[in-house]
Amino acid sequence: QLVPPEEHAAVRQLLAPHNCVPVFISQDIYEAAFPGYAATVLWPIFHNQIPDRHAPGSNGDGEHVAKLFAGYSRATDAIAAVVKSLSRNGDMIWVHSHQLLLLPERLRANKLPANSVVSFFLHAPFPSPELWRVIPHRTELLNGMLGSHVVGFHLFEYARHFMTSCRRLLGQGENVAVGPAGGVLSIDLGSRRVTITVSHVGIDRDLIHHRLQLPGTTQFE
Repeated sequence: QLVPPEEHAAVRQLLAPHNCVPVFISQDIYEAAFPGYAATVLWPIFHNQIPDRHAPGSNGDGEHVAKLFAGYSRATDAIAAVVKSLSRNGDMIWVHSHQLLLLPERLRANKLPANSVVSFFLHAPFPSPELWRVIPHRTELLNGMLGSHVVGFHLFEYARHFMTSCRRLLGQGENVAVGPAGGVLSIDLGSRRVTITVSHVGIDRDLIHHRLQLPGTTQFE
């Protein structure tokens, strides 16, 4: 159950000491956006499964998916409006995962303050272009992510799938260059470039091993 309107002010007051700001949306938009589109369309496709409800055309369920996507889009607009209202010159805005694929582009369209940087990280695999192209709104979602200055993935395989999808579906050029830290991936949008990064999930094994040898740790063996 979402927060009723009469409690919005109290929730804002409770969150303020933690530097958190809520975004209030209606129940129907929430259901369409997150348990709906994000969970039943995006989550399966990101894990290499054709969603149960995705097919366009008279024999498919494209109308239902379109309604879910409309809610997903409206939820994104509500979040973008709040972020824009809080943004200042030079802010770095970090957007996370499949629930917010459209947000970077919406933030850019809202004309953020000068020198703002938008980064996006996908906490899920990105499927092959052959799978990605089966879902409606595939180009809108790619353009949403490309609103970022930086797009991050867990593995090079996921980054490669994303870049290939952008090339095949949007006609965007790929770039591979060499930088101080090694290879640099980017997508050329003409007026600007989007940097593609790969950040593996894991722990610093040597650091953990070192701390396991400390007296404050060994006493618990």
